[in-house]
Amino acid sequence: MHRLGINGVFHNAWVVPGFIVLSIFLLSFYKFFRHLPQSTQYLTALSTVLAVGGAFGVELINGYYKYLHGEDNFGYIALSTLEEMMEMLGIVLFIYALLAYLPQMGINRIKFAFNVDRKE
Repeated sequence: MHRLGINGVFHNAWVVPGFIVLSIFLLSFYKFFRHLPQSTQYLTALSTVLAVGGAFGVELINGYYKYLHGEDNFGYIALSTLEEMMEMLGIVLFIYALLAYLPQMGINRIKFAFNVDRKE
C-alpha cells in the first residue's frame, strides 16, 4: 500500500485485507446469529462493535495519527491503549454473552479439572 502511495488513514495497510476477511466471516455467521435469542444477539452485536471498532476504527485513526506525528508521543500511546482496551472489552463481553446463553441451552453446570502432577 505504501509503494502505491496510499498512506494516511491506511498507514496500517493490514486493515484492507482484514476488513475483507472480517466481512466474509460475519456474513457466514449471520444465519446462526439470527437464530440466537434476542438478549444474546444484543450482547454479541455489542461485543462485535466494541472489538471491531477498536481493531479497525481506532486502528485507522491511529494509522493516520502515526503517519502525521510518529509513534513516540502520548497521542499515539493513548490511541493504541484505547484500541486494545476496546478489543479486550469486546472479547470479555462476548465471553459473558456465551456464558449467559449456556443455561438457555440447558447447560447448567460446567466442570473444569486441571491435572498438575508432574511426570519425570
